[in-house]
Amino acid sequence: MPLNGEPVPVGDGADEVNLDIDVIHAIAPKATLLNYEAQNSWENFIAIIERIVTDKRASIVSVSWGKCLPRVPPKIISAMQGALDKARKAAITVQVDTVRRNDDIGLRESEPGGALQC
Repeated sequence: MPLNGEPVPVGDGADEVNLDIDVIHAIAPKATLLNYEAQNSWENFIAIIERIVTDKRASIVSVSWGKCLPRVPPKIISAMQGALDKARKAAITVQVDTVRRNDDIGLRESEPGGALQC
């Protein structure tokens, strides 16, 4: 389901999205799957979570987010947390995967002192 009713161009993450959907379908073959789509941006992450809450059609949400969590601006983290809090209050479980590993879009090992870089 496109966020704003407009088709979303196929991006770099399309294969991962398809794999995620295939895995979920294999684990829960009788589940109804809803695929919300938008351009990959902080604002759209927040908008999609809020849309899911508003639509009241999902009880469990899985998000593979191709962004580097250590580089998320604090203002965005706060807004994301607000959207996730709305989902929690609506009894929607949201599981979010972000970039944390070396094989995820270029994450490098920790710098001396433990700071992650993407």
